[in-house]
Amino acid sequence: MSSKRLSRRSGVLLPVTALPGKYGIGDCGPTAYQFIDWLKKSGQRYWHILPLSIPDITGSPYASLSSAAGNWLMISPETLLAQKLLPPDWHGGIIRQSSVPYRQVFQTKWQMIRASFTYFQAHTTSQSRQQFEQFQKSQKFWLDDYVLFQALKDRHQQQPWWSWTAEWRNPVTARQHLDQHLIKQMQLHAYAQWLWTIQWDALKMYANKNKVEIIGDMPFFVRHDSVDVWSH
Repeated sequence: MSSKRLSRRSGVLLPVTALPGKYGIGDCGPTAYQFIDWLKKSGQRYWHILPLSIPDITGSPYASLSSAAGNWLMISPETLLAQKLLPPDWHGGIIRQSSVPYRQVFQTKWQMIRASFTYFQAHTTSQSRQQFEQFQKSQKFWLDDYVLFQALKDRHQQQPWWSWTAEWRNPVTARQHLDQHLIKQMQLHAYAQWLWTIQWDALKMYANKNKVEIIGDMPFFVRHDSVDVWSH
């Protein structure tokens, strides 16, 4: 029998969304980095999180509308401002409540995404444009279906896909009826996923650099009204 002993390690379970935040929900901004610093100082080696998928309106990440997309609600306004991906004079609605008003959070964060995308289109560098384009190419295998589904959800006031008219219920025919408004909405949803990926990757890299490993579970249920069901 090997005499090598396994080292014991400990950590803390804390959903990213449970971190303190000015905008009603925890995100990938300064408080997430401060939490990693605290874990390191406390001798903790693991940050146990919940799934990073987009939650339903009750806040559950276990019934997501996508098995691949990241939770854009976790995009940090402070980080976007620091990265010059929001207008310098942007002032989002600060939400401070004892419980999370998810409908209000959805609205506030989506307004932020729109403002960021408009600013990005007008002021970004050619390098950032290339990075966004490369992201769309590399993630095409899931992103194409996701952005179309989301754009169609927007068009149908978030109604379930089986209530849509026939041309939209089928992904093949849906692509044959694309218009400029849908294409713009698709780009907006792709942009949100790009921002989310940038911020999450940076946060994870910071954690690993400080010898904190991020662990967690996966969403075990993909709901009927999801891009996964609709596209297959």
